[in-house]
Parts: sequence; C-alpha cells; structure tokens
Amino acid sequence: MPENLPARRRGATRPKPEPFVDHQQRRQRARDEEQVIEPAGEEIKVEVRLHQPAVHDIERTADEDERIAQETKRIHSRASKMIPKPAASASLMQSENITRTCVSPAANGGKEMVRPGASARDPTNALPSLRLSCSVAFVPTTFPRLNLILWRCAAIAFVLLLLTASARAATVRVFAAASLTDSLKEISAAYQRQTGDKIVFNFGASSLLARQIEEGAPADLFFSADDAKMDALEAKGLLVKNTRRSRLSNSLVIVVASDSALKIASAEDLGRADVKRVALADPKTVPAGIYAKAYLTKVKLWPVVSAKVVPTDNVRAALAAVESGNVDAGIIYKTDAAISKQVKIVCEISMVDAPAIHYPMALLKEAKEPAAAQKFLTHLASDEAGRVFSKFGFILRR
Repeated sequence: MPENLPARRRGATRPKPEPFVDHQQRRQRARDEEQVIEPAGEEIKVEVRLHQPAVHDIERTADEDERIAQETKRIHSRASKMIPKPAASASLMQSENITRTCVSPAANGGKEMVRPGASARDPTNALPSLRLSCSVAFVPTTFPRLNLILWRCAAIAFVLLLLTASARAATVRVFAAASLTDSLKEISAAYQRQTGDKIVFNFGASSLLARQIEEGAPADLFFSADDAKMDALEAKGLLVKNTRRSRLSNSLVIVVASDSALKIASAEDLGRADVKRVALADPKTVPAGIYAKAYLTKVKLWPVVSAKVVPTDNVRAALAAVESGNVDAGIIYKTDAAISKQVKIVCEISMVDAPAIHYPMALLKEAKEPAAAQKFLTHLASDEAGRVFSKFGFILRR
C-alpha cells in the first residue's frame, strides 16, 4: 500500500458515491413533469414534482421544508402569470393531499419506497422526492386550449338553441272565410317572420268550414264571415269561452265584367230583361249569398232576381264567374271586388238597407296548439293587423 494513503480504520465503510446528476436533463425533466391539470369547477390545480437522488433512510430536515416553501412561492408566481386576475390567491393544499414519492428509476425500479413499517401517506417517513399541489381560481379565457373548448361548447349550445327553437315552433291551423284570403295571408307572412310559428289556412265558405270543424277536422282558430256559423259551434261547446270576438265588417256591391257594356245603376236594374244571370254565393248556406238574399228580400227584389241566380260555392267563386263573363252581374263583398282588375263596381249597396255583416273569430276547444293559436288570435286583434285589414277594405269593429 502506498505510504501517502491513510490507513483504513477498522469497521469503517466506504462512503457511498454521489450519483451522477445531469443537471440539464434534470431541468428538462422538471419542465416535462410540471403540468396543468384540467380545471374542475372554479379551480385549477397546478402540480409540480421536485426530484432528489433516491436515498433510503433520510429524515425530513429544515432544508427540505425550505425547499417546499420556495417551490410553493414559485407556483404562486407561475399561477399569477397564467391567471392575470385570479379570484383568490394560491394556497398550499392540506398536508394529507401532498404526495411524497420516489420517482428516480435508479431506486427500486422506480417504485414507491418508504421505510419499513411506515405508511406511504406518512409525510415524515416518505422519501425526499416531493410532489406538491396547490389550487388557484382561474379565468377560463386565459387558457388558449380551454378557450377553444369553450368556444366549441358555445357553438354547440347555439346550434342546440336553434334546434330547440325550431322544435318549439308551432303550427297553427286557421279555418277562415274565403273573403279573408288576401288580408290574412299578408298578416300571417309578417307574423311568421316575427315568431317562427307556421300559420296554415283553410279558406272556404264559412258554412263548409263550420261543418268540417263539427266533424272533427283539425283546426285551432275559426274566422267566420257571419255570426250564425259561429253561434252554431258555440252552442255545441266547440269554442273556448271568452275568446270569441267580432273583428270586422264589410259591405256588398254589384259588379260586372270590366269590359261589360251593361248599364246598371241600382239593384232594381238586375230585374231588367237584358240581365239574364246573376252570380251569388249560395244563398242557402254561404254568408255572402245569405246577406245578398236578405238585402234583395228587404227591397222586394228577390222574387224577380231569384230566377236569375247562379249559386256558387263561396264568394270568390261568384267573383270568378263575373270575371269569366259566364254571368252578367254578381253581388259580392266590396273587399273581393277591390282585389280584381277584371271587374268593376257599378253599384254600392247602402249599409242602411243591407244586413249587418260581422266577422267573428274564436279559439277552438280542440285546438292542437292552444297557446300558439291564442297568440295569433291576439295578433289578429292588434292595431298592426287592423291596418292590413283596412288596406283591403274591411271595416274594423272595436
């Protein structure tokens, strides 16, 4: 043995060599193992692991406590940068939530190592490699990845909202007198754009519509051209109470084709020999024909004119008969004459002599969409709808 080497004392053990530490690799590993866990509720958990050489038998020291305190401060600082305006400051989690494990692959194959008999959850007996956690409040929009998720969630929610709104859009079925066709179509077009509800009409003679309702045809609203048909439905308990309202009135006129050479100045002229055929909506059942017959009866012209009457299914059919030239003249509503360029009004019947013309409307008891139907019924009674009815020549009833 060389003389310059000190003799080994009896019983002395060779010091355990310090393991080689690649500091660059260690720093990279620390960066890789520092991670942000997805936030739950209103907190984000920042988890950091500290690494030391694996030593089997070591007590917790003041230096270790200092390292924990320093790392906690570093977590606070990093969280403050990630979250510019946290709602609450970061705080170290409870000690029972601090996991202390050995993560060095050189020690026991990388498995958790504790002193014999010690609990793995006992921080005073665990190995010195540490894992610290803290909780901080977060502002979601500061996380790019989370921000993207939120935007996607918002987009999905918006689509679902549209689908829900579409699914909730109701279809309201309205049975209405033929003379209301043009005005109701214009009113419903604007209403559908505003509400998204779909309005489906069944136009025809009020008598025919009332009979269809009595027989169970699917309808939500009935807009009749006379009180008699509405009265019949009400007597059978087919109307929702307190929803009936008389909304409109109208007047009768005598019309001829726009190119006709007939000179008709009054109802008496309908009895002349050169007036051979007169179109009326069926005077037995259709309101427009019933009103015309009542007027002619009152002025004592019905016995003369009745033989010339050509009955039609509804008032629009009577208008079409005059337009086509199949009849010499016709008695129709003023509102129907106003929409045609193929006829001309030759006589307006005085409202003093003519019977009162009423257009009642009501919600039906068997309505499939009662809430939506009531909403549309309310709209029909509004000033906005009233302006459209007036434009088409109807007389508003208050």
